[in-house]
Amino acid sequence: MVASSISKPFLIERHGNLAFIFKPPDFLTHASLDKSRPDLQSWVRQHLSAPEAFVAHRLDAPTSGILLFGLTPESAFQVRDFLENSRKFYLLQGRGIPEESRQEWVDHLKEDRKGVRIVRSGGKKAVTIFQKISQNDNLFSALVEIKTGRRHQIRIQAASHNLPLIGENLYSDQKGLLHLHAWLFLGPKNQKIPAPVPDWLGGEDLTKAQQALDTWDQ
Repeated sequence: MVASSISKPFLIERHGNLAFIFKPPDFLTHASLDKSRPDLQSWVRQHLSAPEAFVAHRLDAPTSGILLFGLTPESAFQVRDFLENSRKFYLLQGRGIPEESRQEWVDHLKEDRKGVRIVRSGGKKAVTIFQKISQNDNLFSALVEIKTGRRHQIRIQAASHNLPLIGENLYSDQKGLLHLHAWLFLGPKNQKIPAPVPDWLGGEDLTKAQQALDTWDQ
């Protein structure tokens, strides 16, 4: 099963009142004023019979992948504990040639009515670990781990390092589907909870991503 060919959300795994849900591209995380746009929180509340379900983190609308929901108000502590003690990895594709295969991006981001921008002072620290897994001419695939969860963190940091994501229309002039996918959680007990991979990522790249993940801390 591949992510960008899936148009509807579904339950990936459930552990008690913790539900790991797949978000398709262009699905909102929360409801918006535009009621014609589908959102994941409403889907979870309806399809999992959980009228008070909530999500403690978010993905941008064009980003696909895995999200964690608490199904009851009482599960708030469990959700917070899981998020604070787990690690989250993304798959992406972009254009450019990284100067180094493995990089640590550390920036400060400031969000205002104009959007998100990188600043020298006054912003919130954003830390991302980047690992290139393949390069084909000017196109690369990468596995990244976010150490912080700022809005548009990966997107703006990649663009600022001259490695804009394919489909990046906010911080670059790319068009089409955004090639950014929240792939998996590595839980507190090192359990892997993955989402289906996007079809823009080939099988060889997936194998390399899995190998990179297995040796990530070495």
